[in-house]
Amino acid sequence: MPLTEKEKKTVLDIARKAEDGYRKWGDKPKRRKLRPGAKFDFTFIELSERLTAAGFADKDLAFAFDVPVSTLRSWKKQFPQFKASCRAGKQMAAKRLVAESMRAATGYYYDKTIITYDASGKKKGKKVITDLVKGDGQLAMFMLANLMPENFKHKREIQLNEDKTVTLKLDGNIDSEQIAKFAGRLFALHSQSDTRKHIISAEVVPDDSKRCGDAKSLPSDVSDKTADSVQDNTVDVRPKTEARV
Repeated sequence: MPLTEKEKKTVLDIARKAEDGYRKWGDKPKRRKLRPGAKFDFTFIELSERLTAAGFADKDLAFAFDVPVSTLRSWKKQFPQFKASCRAGKQMAAKRLVAESMRAATGYYYDKTIITYDASGKKKGKKVITDLVKGDGQLAMFMLANLMPENFKHKREIQLNEDKTVTLKLDGNIDSEQIAKFAGRLFALHSQSDTRKHIISAEVVPDDSKRCGDAKSLPSDVSDKTADSVQDNTVDVRPKTEARV
């Protein structure tokens, strides 16, 4: 059945609008002859920008245009304006997301409607008040660190507490002054090996895994406390350190 004059005019108007939208992307409309039954339409160029800006991904666009995702990707290769429109829509969505994030980071006012009811549940009245949404400081720091990394850097301080075990082998008599001197040298050596760590306390603790068989073999001037700390001629010195990175 042939088209009426009105229907022909409608078809020409649609084609003219499609050409104008296609030309908008900085390139002359390509007079590409579409095969009979082809699903691509030049109106998809303008429509894809709006849908992509609304959050549509490739699979969503393919569903809207009723084609497989592979066909949609082939359209981007065949029609550069179609690819450019999809890219422009993504940029619009990203800008809107940044604007909303900055709004949430700095805080904003909004109008809030409160409706009151009586005891029977009937509407009694309503009033509009201005409420404040407080800003999010962490979100503001995140936005500044990512949008202006040359001026704002996110610094993090980590405090680490750790216990280290050092075994000291002693031969002969146990002297408390010997242990004190050794601990002092150990602290000095530890500070030189890592300037970021500061030893704040230390203690001498016994190792219960092994015991010296006979404490009477020690000289008589050695106290019981010192004798108990001797295990196979070893003493554990555990400096407690605090590290700041």
